[in-house]
Amino acid sequence: METALEKVERPDVVDPKEEKKHKWEKILSPILTSLTILFIVIGALFVFVDSYYMTIYVDGSSMSPTLQNKEFGLVNPNKKALENIKRGDIIVFKQYSGGSDESFSYYIKRIIALPNESIYFTEGFQEFDKVMIKEVGAEDYVLLEEPYLTDAAKLRTTPANMEKFPLTLEEDNYFVMGDNRANSEDSRRNIVGTVSKDRIVGVLCLIQGYVDEINTTVVDGELKTTYKGKHFYLLWKMRRY
Repeated sequence: METALEKVERPDVVDPKEEKKHKWEKILSPILTSLTILFIVIGALFVFVDSYYMTIYVDGSSMSPTLQNKEFGLVNPNKKALENIKRGDIIVFKQYSGGSDESFSYYIKRIIALPNESIYFTEGFQEFDKVMIKEVGAEDYVLLEEPYLTDAAKLRTTPANMEKFPLTLEEDNYFVMGDNRANSEDSRRNIVGTVSKDRIVGVLCLIQGYVDEINTTVVDGELKTTYKGKHFYLLWKMRRY
């Protein structure tokens, strides 16, 4: 009796190299997809920040220790931010010079008194100087608590021209001071005075990064400024201003 031999097909032999390749593709595919999405989100964030915020560079120590020399920050210049300025906010404003609206510097200071409020100072001989504020509608002055100041700054708050205080601010005017009271050109001095709302550029919302070096050179008759520091995005944005 003859036995029929069944034909058994031999399964395809998988190349080990191809198998390893497919294995890595399965592992890397979701990772690459996630990275692509991440880069898109970061790019969109940069576009958003670039469109809605202004980069500032801290030059000097008038806001020390809150803001250090050579730090960068983001300022919110939007209308909503400017309409909701509060006591304690740090703002950037234009300080004009030479009697011209085209000649100005950017100053960065802290809001101390709001429009229509009154302010005066008491000079401490064996204690800290005090800033006294009378809010709109209030009957009495109250001591302004300033936890952001160092003890040294509290000893140097009183202005030289005490005769103009108490001072009542006009509508849409703010009284500003630097946190480093001994080294700040602010509303205590007549050269700055109170800051009108139309001079305010924006409200500080973020401080990050610093500059190691600033180089200014003349290239083809144009002034070129380069920055070296830590925060690459803020450095890139700074070149636009």
